[in-house]
Parts: sequence; C-alpha cells; structure tokens
Amino acid sequence: MIGILLGYLLLQTNRTVPNTRKTKVLMLLGWMVSCAVCILLTIPKYTFATYGMVLQSVGSAKVRTATFDNPGWMAFYRSLFATSVAWLVYACSVGYGGLVTEFLSWRGWAPLSRLSYAAYLVHPIILHAYTMSQKTLLFFSVANWCVTAFGIIVVTFVSASAASLMVEMPCMELEQLILGRGRQGGSKHKPVKEQNDTGEKGICCIMSL
Repeated sequence: MIGILLGYLLLQTNRTVPNTRKTKVLMLLGWMVSCAVCILLTIPKYTFATYGMVLQSVGSAKVRTATFDNPGWMAFYRSLFATSVAWLVYACSVGYGGLVTEFLSWRGWAPLSRLSYAAYLVHPIILHAYTMSQKTLLFFSVANWCVTAFGIIVVTFVSASAASLMVEMPCMELEQLILGRGRQGGSKHKPVKEQNDTGEKGICCIMSL
C-alpha cells in the first residue's frame, strides 16, 4: 500500500518539487527522520532489549518486557520500515538523494536488481531450512550474525539465479512469443495503401498543429 501511494505521488508531481529553502529544510528533516527510523529498526533485538524496556500489564502486575515484544511496536514497525524506504526512493527521484542516488544508480546493481524479486520469493525457504536444521541454540554475536547473514545472502541470490533461469525468463519469453508476435503479425499484414494513408494523415495533423 505504501509503495502504491508513493508511485501515485511521483506520478502526480512528475517527480519534481519546488526549489525553495522550505523544501530543502523539509528534505533534510525527512532524511534525518528516515535514517533514525532505519537505524532503530535494524538494531538487533537482544541489543535493543537492554535499553528499550517498557512496562506492560500482565494481569494485575507490571512486567518489564522488550520494546520489540510490545504489541503496538509489532503492529507498526514493518510499516515504518516501508515508509523509510519509500522516503529514500522519493528523495532520490526528486533530486535530493545526493551520493545515495549515485550509489543506487551504479550499473553494477543491474544484474542483482533483476534477481531481486526471485530472491524475495526464495529467501524465506532458505531461512526456514537453515533455522530448522539447527541442532543447538544459536547465541548472538556480531561476527556470527555477519557471517550468517552474508552466507544466506549469497545462497539466496544463487538460488534466485537458478529460479530465474528455470521459471521467470522462460515465462517472459513465452509472453513475448504469444503477445509480441501477435501484435507484430497484425501490423505486417496491414495493406501498404492503408499504411500510406495513415502516414499522410498523421503528417497533415502534425502540420496543422
């Protein structure tokens, strides 16, 4: 829903904003809030639990629980993350991305961007398989978290490449064969006289405008 609203906003504004001092201040404020929210959401749960304790009523007693376990937080934190990403896309689209725009526009990201949807579909299966294969408890550490995350990312994109080659690309080729050739075939069998008449009418319309 947030992505659809962002696309509608960019379409209506034609990806332009007024070049005023107020706009620059609002953009700077938006970057600060977005970065703060992203940092807050990406802090590991066990690290944040030490500093983010809240009181929660359990029956007649007050029990201290981690903020990440709070129902209010659980209901909105995914929407907050989507909003932060939407702001990043919006700021880069209207020309206020700076180095972020240059980094995200690098041509080297093109192959990975084509695999992003397949990776999105495949990665829950890999995470589930990895988690269910564990025989002992996993204890959090920065090194363990980084190595595990990097390994899962690599396996995800390798699997996404295979899924794209076996499913996505063949389906796209079939779509082009079914729809593309039908449209081209209709234009090829068009009489030459009719094409010339259409071209002459188009030239006359352009000259009249």
